Amino acid sequence: MIDHLLQAPEVSAPIRLVQPKVFYEYADTDLESRSAGQKLLIRMGPANSRAIKAKLREFRAEIAKKK
Repeated sequence: MIDHLLQAPEVSAPIRLVQPKVFYEYADTDLESRSAGQKLLIRMGPANSRAIKAKLREFRAEIAKKK
């Protein structure tokens, strides 16, 4: 799961949204097809996403030490 979240793309340009029904969706089908966790990282913005990913790498390193 950690590796999956670390694969979330960093999107710095404004992200286009569409509202086909009640909820907004990403206009870019690649972004829309991402998992909920990856979408959350994208919505946080690049700076916050980098901070979370750095912490995830720390967690992964600690978990790997204990195995």
